[in-house]
Amino acid sequence: MIAIKTIIFFFAFGATLQMIDEMIMRTILDSKKEYDEYRENFVHGYTTLLEGRMPIITIVLWTAFYLVNQF
Repeated sequence: MIAIKTIIFFFAFGATLQMIDEMIMRTILDSKKEYDEYRENFVHGYTTLLEGRMPIITIVLWTAFYLVNQF
């Protein structure tokens, strides 16, 4: 059981680091846009940083880790 917990933990941790890296890269790329594109991001906010599959994968893995620890 401890092996399963460890594996799930490291997958969840890795997914979290990947998601953070992806968010940082998107922020850097957004800051290098032209004025009109930059203004559009400012007006609409940075909610696009949380789009995609990485946040979903991270949430699922941390939930699985939590549920496995309940046993």
